[in-house]
Amino acid sequence: MELQVKLLRVLESGTFTRTGGETPLPVDIRFLAATNRQPEEAIKQAKLREDLYYRLKVFQLSLHTLRDRAEDVPLLAEHFLTQIAALEGASKRLMPEALAMLTSYAWPGNIRELKNALYSAYILAGPEITVECLPAEIRRPATLALGHTIPIKVGMTVEEVERRLILATLDHLNGSKRKAAKTLGISLKTLYNQTRKYRMQN
Repeated sequence: MELQVKLLRVLESGTFTRTGGETPLPVDIRFLAATNRQPEEAIKQAKLREDLYYRLKVFQLSLHTLRDRAEDVPLLAEHFLTQIAALEGASKRLMPEALAMLTSYAWPGNIRELKNALYSAYILAGPEITVECLPAEIRRPATLALGHTIPIKVGMTVEEVERRLILATLDHLNGSKRKAAKTLGISLKTLYNQTRKYRMQN
């Protein structure tokens, strides 16, 4: 919080003083701030100064998570494969079936997870990156979706649908919460909280 006060002072005055110095020095800079958390929540938790937030919030861009932007996956995959090919010295082709699986995956780790998954697949692949080259956690949701169903009726609450899906996924993965969280595209903490709630309801 002390550092935030200093940053706010620089933004407001357009000057700063070097450590050990006495003369304020003018600066001509532009700030670009990014966060993967909700700033309003950070303000409530006293982790972010409200005046600094509004000083930074001159122009705001909100970017949805990768699972909500499936149409971006092919472009990002092509971009990352070009980068990897430049590093490794060989180009490899991403097969349509593998791209379809990447596009349908929930990506709890967002862009970083996609890049790492492609690098892993690149290492395992020959000239072509197939479904078999993809990490197991990416292949598993498709198998789960095709192999198992859960009964859902019109009029059922969203909470009940969520409960059935989480419990069925845990059952399918032999109770592994880490694997279930990845498959469902939620954090491990969220899964623990939900299963704790289900136990209390029983």
